[in-house]
Amino acid sequence: MARDQFIGVKNFHLAELTDEENLTYGTPVAIAGLVQMQASRATNNEPSYADDEVWIEEESDTGGEGTISIRDILSNQDARELIARLSGYLVTAEGDLLAIVGASRNPCAILCERSAHSGHGQRKLWYCCTLGKPEFDASTKEETPTAGQLDIPFTYRPIKLAEGISATTRDSFYGNSTYAGFFDAVVKTTAAKSE
Repeated sequence: MARDQFIGVKNFHLAELTDEENLTYGTPVAIAGLVQMQASRATNNEPSYADDEVWIEEESDTGGEGTISIRDILSNQDARELIARLSGYLVTAEGDLLAIVGASRNPCAILCERSAHSGHGQRKLWYCCTLGKPEFDASTKEETPTAGQLDIPFTYRPIKLAEGISATTRDSFYGNSTYAGFFDAVVKTTAAKSE
């Protein structure tokens, strides 16, 4: 019998963080064409010493960075405008994209889903992300054309949830109470604390 391992990624969504102090997000917006996601966490596990021994074992989760790879869907006006706001572009009156130097970028939440053989999966959320400008990748059309791809770098950092808990990411698994409505709104609370 095959093990129920994760085999793919889908359901890429972005939700603008409109008020960080009150943790207010816009409704997550589905963006078609997710090819791959990669994220690495920046942690510091250095102990603190006193009296010639370890006094405190410290773990510091400061966030991390990653890359979202999607098919080049900027021909879709709604997706183009959302990604522009989040990654520092100006959409002109003509609909063109201007890459603004030193532009402010709205923070956002990133959501996606990893599939498993069983059809069940893991839904993942990064709470406070900043998108970089997409990298351009195009090649000449050949007998077997390759669709264009955008690689969007991002960074993420901790955010304080309603209960005063600092967090960077959230994972929901099939069968959890948060799983079914995961992409309807950014989940911001904990139902119970771990013992």
